[in-house]
Amino acid sequence: MKDFKSALNNYDKVSTNYPKSDFADDAFYARIWVYYKLQQTEKMIKLADKFTNKYPKSEFLPEIKFKIGEYFYNRKSYYNAIDMWNSILKNYSDHSLAVNAMFWIGNSYYSTNQLTKAVKIFKRIVKKFPKSEFSPEAQYKIGLIYYDWGKLKKARDEYLVLIEKYRKSQLINDVYFNLGLIYEELREWKMAHIYFQKYSNSKTSVLENKFRAYIHEALMYHEEKKDRMAYTYLDQVIKSAKGEVLYEAMFRKAELYEFAKRENDAEALFRKIVKESPKNQWADLSKEKLKKDN
Repeated sequence: MKDFKSALNNYDKVSTNYPKSDFADDAFYARIWVYYKLQQTEKMIKLADKFTNKYPKSEFLPEIKFKIGEYFYNRKSYYNAIDMWNSILKNYSDHSLAVNAMFWIGNSYYSTNQLTKAVKIFKRIVKKFPKSEFSPEAQYKIGLIYYDWGKLKKARDEYLVLIEKYRKSQLINDVYFNLGLIYEELREWKMAHIYFQKYSNSKTSVLENKFRAYIHEALMYHEEKKDRMAYTYLDQVIKSAKGEVLYEAMFRKAELYEFAKRENDAEALFRKIVKESPKNQWADLSKEKLKKDN
C-alpha cells in the first residue's frame, strides 16, 4: 500500500509539474492505474474523465475505457459497462481490445437476458475474429442460448461447429455433456450415449457431472428397455457419489424397482433417502411416493 501511495505521489508530480513533457500522459495514465489497483474506483473514474479531456488522442484511452467497463461489469452495472465498451468499438474498432470489448458486451447482454442481442454479438465474434481466444466461448454461448430457447437442433449444430473448429478448447467436455442432454431430449439415444460417454471418459471431466451423465444414461437405458444396464449405471453412482447426486441415483433406482413391481425394495430405498437426507429435494419426492403407497 505504501509503495502504491509513493508511486502515486511521484506520478502526480510528473503530470502536474511537467505537463508538456513527453511522459506527462504516461504519468497521468499511471495514476489512473494505481487508483484501479487500490480499488479507489470513484477517483479512478474521475481522473479518467480528466485524462480523456486532456489527452483525447492518447493511446491509453482504449485500455482506460476497458478497465472502467470491467469495473461496472464486476458490480453488475451492465448497462454502464456496455456503454463504455461500445465506445471502444465505435472509436477504436481496430484496437486489440476491440474483440475483448465485444465479447464482454455479449456477456453483459447475456447477463441481462437480452439473448437476441447476445447471440448477434457472439456470432460477430466468431465470424470476424475466428482465431481469437474468445471465439470458442462465443461459439459455446451461441449453443447455450439456443438450448435455453428450446431450439435443440440449432443448439446441437452450434456445438458441433465448436467441436469441428475448436477441438482443443477447454470447453469441449462441456460441449460433450450438453450434446448428450440435447440428443437425449431429441430421443436420439445412440448419439446421447456417445456424447455422455465421451464426457465420462475424459480425464478432465467434473466428477459430479460424470455421475450425472451416468444417471442420464441409466434413464435412457430404461427407455430402451435395457434395465440391467440402467441398474449398472445407477449402482456405480450409488457406490461412489456423495450429496445430492447420490440421492438422485437412489431415487431413480427406486423408481426402477417400482416399474419392476418390486414394491418392497422401492419402499425401502425411498425410506433410506428420507432417513439419510431429510432436507434433500429427493427426500421430498420420496415422501410423496411413500404417501401414495400408503
